[in-house]
Amino acid sequence: MTKIDEDMLLNAIKNIKGDGTLGEKLLASPGDLFFSSSDLLRDKETHNKIMIMGLNPGGDPKSESVGSLGSNISKYWDDDSFKSYSGFIDRCWHSKADLKKAGHHKEPFHHYTPSKTYAECPICSKNGGVVPVGMQRVMQELFQNSVIKVDLRKSITLNAIFMQSIRGSVDLKDNSLIANYSNHSVSNFFKEYLYPIHKIILGIVKPKLVLCLGHGDQSPFSLFRRAIEPNPQQERDSCGATNSAFWKYFNYDGIHFLGIHHPA
Repeated sequence: MTKIDEDMLLNAIKNIKGDGTLGEKLLASPGDLFFSSSDLLRDKETHNKIMIMGLNPGGDPKSESVGSLGSNISKYWDDDSFKSYSGFIDRCWHSKADLKKAGHHKEPFHHYTPSKTYAECPICSKNGGVVPVGMQRVMQELFQNSVIKVDLRKSITLNAIFMQSIRGSVDLKDNSLIANYSNHSVSNFFKEYLYPIHKIILGIVKPKLVLCLGHGDQSPFSLFRRAIEPNPQQERDSCGATNSAFWKYFNYDGIHFLGIHHPA
């Protein structure tokens, strides 16, 4: 397998092991996978060998659903506006609370079509472009406007866990797919069902660095570390103290996994 495309991803998720219906349930649940340009996956020569790994899509899956995982994967490949795209730059992140605070009572516009990133958001449309907020603003300041120069448009960005939740791992454990899993554990669910999908992507993309946003107990870094179980000699942290490290690191199969404090 030498390339990533829509059919390959959908089939890989449909065929994950489980009760025979888990893949279909996962594709039907609110969630998303990629957060960067689809061209970066079509042509391996266009990305910068840096993969940015978030935990999962945020927001209330009931009142602020991002749409189903399956439809978002298809839209990602079919919509040309995803060909030059970074969710950290082009997407409107304003929530219902943001709009209410600004005096607007319209429901937030949850788009996964970059061509409509701000057209229906009263805050962004007034500005004539996306107004960065929260973690989005921090990511831009950290990687574009500081001494750390990373081109977010050339970095493949995706979610470790595909399902949407309000407060990351706090609510993920109550997700029906995980709650009905025998071990009822986010990390075990990731290792058994989701990591195999990531392993396929990593094997094709071959990044030099996977930059994990967060290195706490239920962070992307910890999920990958538990799934991969690297040689302890390949692990490092910034100070040797597990709870106070500014960063954590391990190397596996030539890929550097670096966990930093979550930028939110």
